[in-house]
This record gives sequence, C-alpha cells and structure tokens, in this order.
Amino acid sequence: MVSIGRWVIGRSNLVLDLPLDGRVLLFSVVLSIVTAVMFGLVPALQATKVDFAGVLKDSASASHRRSIAWRNGLMVVQVAVSLVLLTGAGLMYRALGRTQTMALGYSTKGALEVSFNLRLQGYAPALGREMQRRLLDSVRALPGITDAALADVVPIDLHFSRTRVAAEELVAERESRTPVAYVGRVTPGYFRTMGTRLEEGRDFTDADDEGSQLVAIVNRSLASRFWPGESALGRRLRLGGMAGFPTAGSDQGRSIFEVVGIVEDGKYGGFSDEGAYAMFRPLAQAYSGSTSIVARTGGDIGAAIAAVRGAVREIDPNMPIGAARSFDERLSLPLLPAPVTALALAGFGALALVLAAIGLYGVMSYSVSSRTKEIGVRMTLGAQPADVLRLIFGQGSRLVGIGVLIGVVLALLVTRLMRALLFGISPTDPLTYAAVVVGLSAVALFACWIPARRALKTDPVEALRVS
Repeated sequence: MVSIGRWVIGRSNLVLDLPLDGRVLLFSVVLSIVTAVMFGLVPALQATKVDFAGVLKDSASASHRRSIAWRNGLMVVQVAVSLVLLTGAGLMYRALGRTQTMALGYSTKGALEVSFNLRLQGYAPALGREMQRRLLDSVRALPGITDAALADVVPIDLHFSRTRVAAEELVAERESRTPVAYVGRVTPGYFRTMGTRLEEGRDFTDADDEGSQLVAIVNRSLASRFWPGESALGRRLRLGGMAGFPTAGSDQGRSIFEVVGIVEDGKYGGFSDEGAYAMFRPLAQAYSGSTSIVARTGGDIGAAIAAVRGAVREIDPNMPIGAARSFDERLSLPLLPAPVTALALAGFGALALVLAAIGLYGVMSYSVSSRTKEIGVRMTLGAQPADVLRLIFGQGSRLVGIGVLIGVVLALLVTRLMRALLFGISPTDPLTYAAVVVGLSAVALFACWIPARRALKTDPVEALRVS
C-alpha cells in the first residue's frame, strides 16, 4: 500500500497516515464507471423518445419546461449540499483551532503520565499505600522532575467516575435533582503538579488520612452551584449514589465531606465540558490500587518518562505499566475524530462545490444559448449591457439563493449532531455560516459571470437571424 497523506494531530506528534489500498481503488474505479454508464444511459434513452414534431412546433413544450425545472432543481440541490458539507468542515476546523487556546484547567507543558495497577499484583490496601508512598518519593527525587503526584484518573479520560453530590443543608432536596460531578482521588501536590490554580482555601496535606475528617476540594462551578455569592470553605457536601450513578471511591452509602479548597474549572471527561462540576478527595482517605503518576519536567519529556518507568520497575520489576506518555500525546487521542471528520467534510464539500460551479456554468451557458434571440431583441430595443447582466445574473442568483437558503436550514439541523466534536463552538456559529455562505455564493456567481460576459457580446443582427 502507498501512503497518500500524513497529518500531525492535535498538540503532539501523533501522525495520521492514510494508505492507498488497491482494492478500495479498484472498487472506486468500477463504481465510477458503472455510475457514469447509468447516468449517461438515462438521457440517451430519453433522447430516443423525443417528439421532434412537438419540439419544432413549440420549444416551450411541457417536456421542455420539465427538463429546465429538473436541471434547475439539481443545481439547487448541489448548492445546498455544498453548503452543508462546507459548514460542517468549517465548524470542525474552528473547533480544532479553539483547542489550541482553550482553558483546560491545567498545563500540558512538560507534563507526563505513567499509570500502573497494584491490584493486578495482588497488593493489599495497606501494602499498596506503602508502595504508592515509596514510589512517589522516588519519582520526586529523580533529576529533572520538578513536581509529582498520584491520581486515580487523569483528565481528559472517559474513566473519570461521576456521582451525585449535594450540599448537606439540602438534605430534603430530591436526589434526582442533585447535580452529577466528576470525582477524583489525588495526593497532596496534585494541583501544583497539574498547574491547576487553587483559588481559595488549601491543598490536601499528609494529615488528611483515613483517620481524619473527610475533606474535599471542589471546582468553582460546583461551589457556585450550591453557594452562589458565598464562600464554600467550611461547607459540607453529601456524596451519594443511585441507580446508574455508582458512588465514587470505596465508601458506600452517603458520606459527608468538608470543603477545604476551591480550584479553577477544567476539562475532565472531554473537551466539550463547559461548566462541569468536579470534586477531588485525598487518595489517602479513599484508597485506589489503579493510579497514575503525574509529573512535570523542565527537560526532555521522553527521558523523564523513561526515568519514571525505571523508578516503577526498580521498586517492583513485575509491576504492569499502562500508559506512559506526555500530556500532549494524551490529548491527541480525544482530538483524533475531529481532524479526520474535518478532512472528510472539507474534501467532499470542495468536490460538491466544484460540481455545483460547473453545473451552474452549464445551466447558465445553456440559458444564454437558448435565449440568444431574446437577448438580441432586447438589445435592438435599447437594452443596455447592465440590463443583460441583470437578466443573466438574476436567473443564476435565484438558483444560488434558493440553494443557500435550503442549505442553511439543513446545516442548522445536521450540525447539531456534531455538537460533541465541536469543543465549545456552537453548531450555529455565525462566523462560520457567514464565511461559507459568502465564499460559496462568490464561487457560484463567478460561474455565472462567464456566460453573462458572452451574452454581452451578442450581435443583435446575428441574434435576430436565429430561427
């Protein structure tokens, strides 16, 4: 197979390589031939059934009008389809551009992740806690590592647990009305390592262990949800589960947590998170055997990842290691569907636009040829070039305008299905729609310009001789 395209995806060096498969190419060629024959055969068969007497008697026969209406309708459809595809591609590219500047709630520069699972090695909770402590101390002592912490899940991750939370004073509130929040378990220093801003209160400390008061750090959105305009520090949260929303952590039933800190909002389960609620607990108060080391380095990221992996192997050579990657590599995978979709939509949209422009040029050229005598009469009676241009452009503009109108309506309906891939860009983004409408209209009207110019060169005398 031959490679026909390679693109760097997202913020990393992940490469999308699209190979050229011979079987797919053969299928495409055969399908193209069959399509060409089928669509060429239908007009040929229709031509054999033409009523020449009727055509000679009345060029504006019903069949002739139907033929013109069919061609015009096809042009409207081509313009509408082009607009839908180009709008989808434009929204996708706008969303991709936004991911480069969107606030994630953490910094990816120099950040890395190495995950491991103590459960697979049969570690009991007490031994697992000791293993995690030793490993974290070892990683923090590595040359080039500036910060390190442990977490049971790292953004952006589909495995982020979610559970219902409520303010303790809202105990009478129906549980079905309580919000659902992302819940994570982390060690002290996690927010500093992630580059997440602590807006109020304090970070977790080593004193927040299994024997102390249960504490939590919440993000700004969750604090504002329960205590708008007030400080959330010292307030208490009720954590509980119901069918479909399992309680996070090892606790069962309801638990009461004191809020000791508030951090900035971020992206947790995906790039589309807007105002998502999040709550963090000390890992020491809710043990998890499946954790990740998150660390930050000012040096070579590859060397830092290798050093952290080595630290894990040094403590337990048989420890299963999962992901070992930079945060930029981590973020590239959730972004992967977006550039692929954008590329496909842009390709099909460009092809549809070319076909629409060619088709519109053909329709307008045919119209000019069939109206040569009419144009000659108009010019003989004193019609100015501007009048002829309005005549030709008026017909083309109507077709383009109807196609654009239908296309915008369809795009408003179709692009809503892409909301999960748009990363905060509205499916009705006016800038994208305006750019596509203006660009498509410009191309389509340019296709009308060439036949219109030819109409201006019509010799009235010669035109009147046309039978």
